[in-house]
Amino acid sequence: MTNRVNQNTWLDGSNFFVAHAVPWEAAGEFNDSAAIKNAEGVFAGILVEASDGGGDIEVEVWDSPDATLTNDICVASVRIASTTAYTQDSFGSLAGLGIHCHNGIYVKKVSGDCVFYVFYR
Repeated sequence: MTNRVNQNTWLDGSNFFVAHAVPWEAAGEFNDSAAIKNAEGVFAGILVEASDGGGDIEVEVWDSPDATLTNDICVASVRIASTTAYTQDSFGSLAGLGIHCHNGIYVKKVSGDCVFYVFYR
């Protein structure tokens, strides 16, 4: 199994990671599936917020440049099992190293009414 934790360092043997020097980018607010990056990148995290009380929400993050997910890998998933509007959940941490996505970063809204914010580089 490939280790997907971003392990790029400035120098071999250094404890100073690239993540310490380059800030994460915010992709903006989305309410439907979207290609965030169509090239190799690092996924930092996602914040998902329920838009209304209509039911369960599920959002997946894929190592993929587009919606063609055949043979691609789901690297993160957020589920909100709540019927309360504005309930939030997240995956990842802006203080962390991120998840290396070799092919790109694609977010798939599987179910529910929600908005989500993606952080990457």
